[in-house]
Amino acid sequence: MICISKITSAQIAFQKTFGSTSSTWNDFGRAVLQDTIDGGYTIAGFTNSFGAGVGIYLFHTNVNGSVLWSKQYGSNAYGESILQTFDGGYIIAGLKYSSPGFHFYAVRTDNNGDTLWTKTYNNGTSPGAASDGTMSVWQTTDGGFVFTGYYDANNCFGIIRTDANGNILWTKAYGGGGEHSHSLQQTADGGLIICGYTFNFGAGDYDVYLVKTDNTGNILWTKTYGTTGVEEPYSVQQTTDGGYIITGKTQPGGILSQGYVFLIKTNSTGDTLWTKSYGGTVGEMGYSVQQTTDGGYIVTGVTYSFGAGGQDVYLIRTNSTGDILWTKAYGGINNDFGISVKQTANGGFIITGETSSFGAGGIDVYLICTDANGNSGCNESGTNTIVGNPSFITSSGGTILSSGAIAYHDSISVTNPVKTEIPLCTYVVIPQLSNNSETVNIYPNPASDIVTLNIDNIINADLILNIYNVIGELVKSELLKQNQQKINVKGLNNGIYIVEIKSKKWTEKQKLIIQR
Repeated sequence: MICISKITSAQIAFQKTFGSTSSTWNDFGRAVLQDTIDGGYTIAGFTNSFGAGVGIYLFHTNVNGSVLWSKQYGSNAYGESILQTFDGGYIIAGLKYSSPGFHFYAVRTDNNGDTLWTKTYNNGTSPGAASDGTMSVWQTTDGGFVFTGYYDANNCFGIIRTDANGNILWTKAYGGGGEHSHSLQQTADGGLIICGYTFNFGAGDYDVYLVKTDNTGNILWTKTYGTTGVEEPYSVQQTTDGGYIITGKTQPGGILSQGYVFLIKTNSTGDTLWTKSYGGTVGEMGYSVQQTTDGGYIVTGVTYSFGAGGQDVYLIRTNSTGDILWTKAYGGINNDFGISVKQTANGGFIITGETSSFGAGGIDVYLICTDANGNSGCNESGTNTIVGNPSFITSSGGTILSSGAIAYHDSISVTNPVKTEIPLCTYVVIPQLSNNSETVNIYPNPASDIVTLNIDNIINADLILNIYNVIGELVKSELLKQNQQKINVKGLNNGIYIVEIKSKKWTEKQKLIIQR
């Protein structure tokens, strides 16, 4: 059944913290997504609030940020990345400590956070033989997974490719002995794009290291980007034009110099199209970037230059060429970090990180939901961000190294922690209605595999249909050649989508809910 409804109701923006009441217990938010089934938010990170050492912390809220359930997995484990799987569940990637070092770690759950399987991966002959760690995960088109992070033994990018049950299909290592990977994604051609830093190649101390592979991990090309100082990337995404967008921090004067957020936009072969830097007079860094539905970008990170004091969450909204549309800082007088950002189905943004300015005690998870202009209702300010055009030197380098990671089934304890949820503010967003006279009808309702678009008052117009999922990814696009046209939606999974119909003169957006 497919139900269609226009997005005309009020939207809720907010700021909230989640944590324990003890000043010695801490809770960290590392990744956030909007759930494709109920439209709520799922946050992954880690906590030491329950006396069993550090464990992966996963919780799910409704669209207003109220907790529906929470889980803690294992001990000596850290969640760094989360992805919603094709079946509506989750895959969490991170690190697990087993003396004398860390290892790749994965937890697979259903949509309620109940564990389906857990795996520890070690680049050695036995657990504890090396110190490795996962920083990012992606589900591949065949239902399997690919993890990236670092192999301490080789001091390089580590890649582990598995089937849907976490069993290893192949492993790779990339670099020359001085690399650390932070982010990856499967690309439209079935290969991989992997991003991190290199100390071995490039122009300076640390440089951005971008590796493109085919679907079996064979290198197609590599690029480095940087100055003679320090450049460290934290996030990469393939853009709708087939190229890539990368964010991180740049310190042109070296490790002790002032830092700035950077954005690098490349074409499909890694050639630079433009590079921008953003910041103030003290220091900034970018942790997460996503392309927005209008082709621009949203970046979150940390600012020392702006805000209420200490370090504050930094949010930068740009157009498609990196020019600023607006910027915001969020936080209090202590330290507040923005680690992950996603565009929401209503066009706003959801950010997670951590705060020591607010909360129940110690460091708490910080969750900020904004409208399309970055308004959340409190603890926020605009910034006088300075935009630069740094000259990064681009070169190639890096080799594929041997790798022999092995997997271990891991039995972990799962608890249901009760955290203190503190609302800092709630802001009601009244959406603006379209002034155009065109009427878009989508039917039938209910429907199974086909919907029909009927557009009144448009004659011989060039119309484009785009369908986005709740995290802003384009999942379907086609030209509309007539006012009434049938659209096949059989390939879309259950969940919430935004249907966008565009002409040269107007744009109409409606919400599409698919349930079967």
